[in-house]
Formats: sequence, C-alpha cells, structure tokens
Amino acid sequence: MKGSNAMTTAVGSESGMTGILTGSGHDQLRVTVPTGAVPHHAPADLEGSVMPVYDDDGHLYDWRMDPSHADHVLQAQDFQKFAAWRRGFATERFLGERVLLRTFLKWAAQKCDVSALQVLKLDHAHLDYHRTLQLDRQLGKIRVYLDQHPATGFGLFSPNSGRPIRGFVPAADPVVILALGSDSVSLAEDGLHLHTGGTDVLVSSWAINDGRVTANGELDLGVEPAARLLRIVGRQAQSIEVKPCSVGSLLAPLLSFGKEAADIAGSGRTGLYLRSTWS
Repeated sequence: MKGSNAMTTAVGSESGMTGILTGSGHDQLRVTVPTGAVPHHAPADLEGSVMPVYDDDGHLYDWRMDPSHADHVLQAQDFQKFAAWRRGFATERFLGERVLLRTFLKWAAQKCDVSALQVLKLDHAHLDYHRTLQLDRQLGKIRVYLDQHPATGFGLFSPNSGRPIRGFVPAADPVVILALGSDSVSLAEDGLHLHTGGTDVLVSSWAINDGRVTANGELDLGVEPAARLLRIVGRQAQSIEVKPCSVGSLLAPLLSFGKEAADIAGSGRTGLYLRSTWS
C-alpha cells in the first residue's frame, strides 16, 4: 500500500482552529477502480477541461474534470460526455466524509477488525489486489457486526435534508470536533457538547437568524467564537437538529459503495485507488 497523510488547512490553521474537522476532515473520500486501459489522451471535445491523475509512481490511472482550466463554462453535457468516456476505463464510488470515517474508526477499534480500513486516514493511497481483498472481507464483517450489534451515532439534519448533512459515531472517549481558543464542540456518547464561557452544553439544535446563532432554542451565542464553531460544524445551514441515527445508516456509502468497489476490483484482480476530494 502506498499513500500520503499530508494535510491541508481547509478550516485552516490561520484561523487558529483545531479538532478533527480541520485540515481535510470535511473532505469526501472516494475510491477509483481501473476497469480497462486508461487513455493517455483525452477526446478532442474534452481537451482543456480534464486532467490526468497519476499515482505516486507516476503511473496514469484516471482522469478527472478540471473546471478551473476549461476554456468555457462547463455545462451539464460536458460532465455527461466525461462520465460516458470515463466509464470505459474506470469506476468510482464515494465512501463518505472523512470526519465521519475517523470517528467510526475510533469507535470500532475495540469492537471489530478495522486494520484494513486505517487507509481511510490517508489523503490518497493505492491498494494492491491483496489489500483490496482484505478490505473487502473486513467491510463484509463490519456489516455483519452492525446487523448483530445495532449501534447509534448522530446525524445533523437541516429542514431541507431528508438525510443528515453530516454524521458522527461517538466512542467512549470524547473527541474534539472543532475548537477555537477556549471554545469547542466535542463529540461524546450522549451527543454534541458546546464548551463556552466555562459551561458545558449538550446541543440538540441551533439556528441562525440575522447572523446570530441560537442553540437549543434559548441560548443566544450571538456572533461569538462558539457561534462560529456551530456554523462550521453545521455546514452553514440556517437550522440544524442533532438526531440519533444508526451507525449502519450513517456508514451506508462505505459499507455499500466501498464493498461494491472492492468487489469490482476483486473480480477484475486489480487494485483500487483512494483519494479525497481535494487531493
């Protein structure tokens, strides 16, 4: 297995923020499985809007859209052309947000074998055929474990989202999600806690009105650092409710799409590539 654990600062160090949501914690992880010979040149109608993707050894294994270098504003048909072309040599699946996968790995460490899933902590990696088979087996066993031992995590829901816009799986020890100075949001077994002004508040909801944040319907945080933390944790949604969710439902992309990708790689006796949305 080859990979990188280099980190960026999307919720950046310049802001002084810390916690597992900083760096690439908000990024989505994806896996790509080569299913055919990867073309060394893009079709003429895609030139300038796509870019080649190489592994750490300099081998071309994929292409991706690159809107920043396109000579025109990309339209839906451009993405459709790219998707149709790419299906001839690669398949891709999304696994979920890195912060969710990190909290899951911490939770699962004492419950089931997740050794092959430690690769999810990397920003990018190449899993050879044998490690892909190991990943496939462990994902299958985790699904069985969760069927036999139902567990609960937490999802953040906005009024317009039928599914959580962000999820967490709490372990026995609290985890700092995001912190700024003496203010922080942490994850514990009973939910999200806001630490501000020397107090510890179990947060079940928050709302943004006229730029001010109110937690639990009555705690006016104004525009103070604590309010900023909740806004970022809630992806700037105007209203958030924290609700219990089954761990299996929160991890559905990993357990379904991840295993599907591993199955494809296994049947083709190829490996797969892991990459975050920014790498």
